[in-house]
Amino acid sequence: MRWRFRADSETLVGTDGEIIATLTKPDGTQLTTSVLFEIMAAKEKEAKQSVGQIPPFDIKPITPENGEKWNLLWSDDNDDPDRQRTHAYKALRAGGAITVYYSTIFTAYRQAIDQLRVTNPRRVPSFEANYEIWIGYHAILQSQQQIPESSGLEEEVVDEIQERERQTVARVQARQALRTAELVEQRAVSEVIAD
Repeated sequence: MRWRFRADSETLVGTDGEIIATLTKPDGTQLTTSVLFEIMAAKEKEAKQSVGQIPPFDIKPITPENGEKWNLLWSDDNDDPDRQRTHAYKALRAGGAITVYYSTIFTAYRQAIDQLRVTNPRRVPSFEANYEIWIGYHAILQSQQQIPESSGLEEEVVDEIQERERQTVARVQARQALRTAELVEQRAVSEVIAD
């Protein structure tokens, strides 16, 4: 059994004494124990570090025609169009803010936009908004992720792992944003019919 005792507000720091506890068994015998105590100053609790602080951010589309900025983000594609279509998005920190650049030629994104423009152009804004939200969220999380030095991974390896992760997330989010745009439109139509 554990007991916790708290001194009242008038008790002075440095006060000492003894706490005695006695339990009486059904047969009348007693168990007794005691513990010495001293009133200590209250411990100051450290404020918890705030996690998940989101810095100022912006999300912008980008293509290889944005030359200098594109090369800053993906300098390894050597102007190879096939390689350029594999880049999904990437966060760039500058001046305490994060800008998430997403490639509008990334294969999954391009296919989804082209499909919508042919089948249902009204869904394009909803698709773009949903896509930007989720890739922006992931890019910010990824940019704040600290890779421990003890992992032994070289920076190039970490960059490649993160690039593949961004590609996977972007493919999934392109499909999800398409579905969400469809559901938003269906709901809007249902509400109009109900009115």
